[in-house]
Amino acid sequence: SVDPSGSINADVNYPVFHFANTYGEIAQLYGSDYEFGWYVPSIVELYGIYVNREISRKSLSLIGNSMFEEDRYAYLSSSRASSLCDFSLIVDFYSGSVYNAGNNGGYHKVLVIRSFEVE
Repeated sequence: SVDPSGSINADVNYPVFHFANTYGEIAQLYGSDYEFGWYVPSIVELYGIYVNREISRKSLSLIGNSMFEEDRYAYLSSSRASSLCDFSLIVDFYSGSVYNAGNNGGYHKVLVIRSFEVE
């Protein structure tokens, strides 16, 4: 809603957020409780995932997922770097370092998470 003309071509103009918004479709979760609610985590959430990656690795391996099998990637957060408008904050899952990275690509990956409610 902030950029109505850019949102028309979200897959080109905002590919990371478009990926998160369409993840339920990409993962073929049609009609399930998990189809909607996916988003790109903030730097705090992403760093929390890094800190707890061993727990996540064990849990995901139980369902046949190999996420975090290799910790050589840096993951993009939804948090913008404070001093550079076209940079976002990244967590390097090899070293745990947090740094700025340009939004125009690179070797970083995107990790989407799903919002949840406790009943």
